[in-house]
Parts: sequence; C-alpha cells; structure tokens
Amino acid sequence: MSLYKAHRRISERRPSTADLERRQELLTRQNGRCPVCRQALDVADSRLDDADAIDGNPHDAGAAVLHAPCRQLVDLVRSLGGEAVDRAKDRV
Repeated sequence: MSLYKAHRRISERRPSTADLERRQELLTRQNGRCPVCRQALDVADSRLDDADAIDGNPHDAGAAVLHAPCRQLVDLVRSLGGEAVDRAKDRV
C-alpha cells in the first residue's frame, strides 16, 4: 500500500500532457529562450508563468515559460514592486 501511495505522489508531480504541450508552444514562440535571462531553455526545466491567471490583469505580458530561478525572481518582483527592483539595482 505504501508503495502505491509513493508511486501516486510521484506521478502527480509530473506535468500533464496538456501542460507539456502548452509549455512547448510557449517555448516555440519564445525561440527556445527564457524571456528573463535570455538563456536557452528546455521544456523539462521550464516553469509556467501565466501572468494573466496570477493577477487577472489584462495588461500583463501574458503567459511564458521561464527557468525556475527566473520564475522565483519574477514572483519576488511582483510581491515587492518595481521600486524595490530599482533600489536593488543600486546595490549591485
């Protein structure tokens, strides 16, 4: 029984076929690159950033796929705001 539960938990972590297809479509539109760091990106390593779904803001750039650290950066910027980014740039 515990082996079954472990297998089920692992399989639930894998993205669905529809999710992978959507990521591939977005990655194709992005020319295989992350829009944040501009480095090459693989579908398996990508994280979906669906800005419209997150904020409900029609003026957002829309959905994209990013590297995991780039997605964390975007989430941080969203939570702190643009002014915090400007202050952080002064520190770098």
